[in-house]
Amino acid sequence: MEKKLDLSKSVYDLVKEYPEVIDIMKGLGFSEITNKVMLNSVGKIMTIPKGAKMKGVSMIDIVSAFMKAGFTLEGEMPNLQGDEAASAKDAPVETAATQVEEPKASQNTETNEEDTVTDSERVEQLKGFLKRLGTGEELGSVREDFASQFKHVE
Repeated sequence: MEKKLDLSKSVYDLVKEYPEVIDIMKGLGFSEITNKVMLNSVGKIMTIPKGAKMKGVSMIDIVSAFMKAGFTLEGEMPNLQGDEAASAKDAPVETAATQVEEPKASQNTETNEEDTVTDSERVEQLKGFLKRLGTGEELGSVREDFASQFKHVE
C-alpha cells in the first residue's frame, strides 16, 4: 500500500494515520511532537508546512526525509527556500493562513495593540500554557494568565 502524506492535514491526523510520522518529525527537530499533550492540542491545528515555517526548517529537508521513509507527499507546500519546488502539486503557495485580519476602527486601542500579536506568537503562548499544565502547575493560575492574554478573543 502506498503511503500518501497530505500536507494540508493536521499533524495530529497524520500521526493517527501513520504513527511513524512522529519519529520522522522528531528527527527533523520537531521534538514537541513526542509530547502527547502538545500533539493532542496544537497538533490538531498545526500542519507540517506551518510548523516548518515557524521552526525555520526547510521543506526540502522535510520532503526528503518523508520520501526516504517511503511516503508520497500531496497538498500545498510553502516555498521556504526560494527554489523551484514550490509545491508537491505545482500549486501556488497558500497565503490565506498567513494573512492577519485588519483591526476594526471601532475597537478600542487596547484591543488594537493585542491584534499586533502574530498567529505564531499566539501558538507559542498556547504551547507555553500547555507546558505549564504538563509540568503540574495549578489549573487556576494558568487559567488566569490565559484569560488575561486572550481576553480580546471573542
